[in-house]
Amino acid sequence: MGRIVIPRKLILLVLALSILSFGCTYQMVRFVTIPDKADISVNGIPHGKSPVTAKLFTDGFGADAFAKSHTIVARMDGYADEKLFLRSPSSFWNNTKPFPDTIILKLRKIGSDKSSMGTGTSWPITSGYVVTNHHIIEGHEKITLIRADGKKMPATVFVGDKINDIVILKVANLKELPPALPIAVAKPGIGAKVFTIGYPHPDILGAKPKLTDGLISSVSGFQDDPRTFQITVPVQAGNSGGPLLNLNGEVVGIVTYKLDAIRVFRWTGDLPQNVSYAVKISYLNALIDSVAEQNYPINELIRESGDLELLAKRIQDSVMIVLAE
Repeated sequence: MGRIVIPRKLILLVLALSILSFGCTYQMVRFVTIPDKADISVNGIPHGKSPVTAKLFTDGFGADAFAKSHTIVARMDGYADEKLFLRSPSSFWNNTKPFPDTIILKLRKIGSDKSSMGTGTSWPITSGYVVTNHHIIEGHEKITLIRADGKKMPATVFVGDKINDIVILKVANLKELPPALPIAVAKPGIGAKVFTIGYPHPDILGAKPKLTDGLISSVSGFQDDPRTFQITVPVQAGNSGGPLLNLNGEVVGIVTYKLDAIRVFRWTGDLPQNVSYAVKISYLNALIDSVAEQNYPINELIRESGDLELLAKRIQDSVMIVLAE
């Protein structure tokens, strides 16, 4: 029986491929979309409908010589494409899992920005105007305020500050407004206890006012924005425009948004918790000072400290839903 001779070049090729394979690292990543069942492609290769799992190359010998970048695209009829660019930041074997195990891609319905209704929280000030966030009413023509007792009032924009996300509304009959909330004079610092009353997701959670509380965790906001406070008060869609109050029942800020958890998760693989922001009341004061006050101011609630139950009982009827269509 003759001896089998394996060519030397073939041996070297197999050895090189083995070393190369051994030196390459991969990670299994699950892609989930909202809404579900969107078509997912990875680097231009179809992977099926969400949720799907893809094997992503993360590293290998001579890291810069290998493509560690991945382009994820989610598509669904009636929705704008959602694209995600992933790049492994690791060097060989330093980080075997540079990507989150599960990544959520949220698709935006085409035309939804124009047809959707803006919903938020609003509250009156002593000059007889009503305060909320500018982003709630932007792009809408019809504005309605709904008191805690269900009474509806049409409103119009009096003056807006888009840059600082503040708008002041006016109503035809001041007598229909509930008592105004007092504006704080003293500035709160880190660790100050604060709370808000508002209407998060009123279509799901109901149209009764909801209270959440927390602390001022920083006197500057996202990326050290000096216009806002960072707060630990849990807020949801619908809380926007609501008053941020101290334990004297005085407004120290205007709740404006929370950190986008899905986006941060894509960046870091970590879900932020209780990171929200409120515009400082000084920016509302500046806007008020720039316009003439009405001649018939409304009554203002007293400034008095108390526990949250007493404060909520005193304040909740002065906080209203705002709808923009």
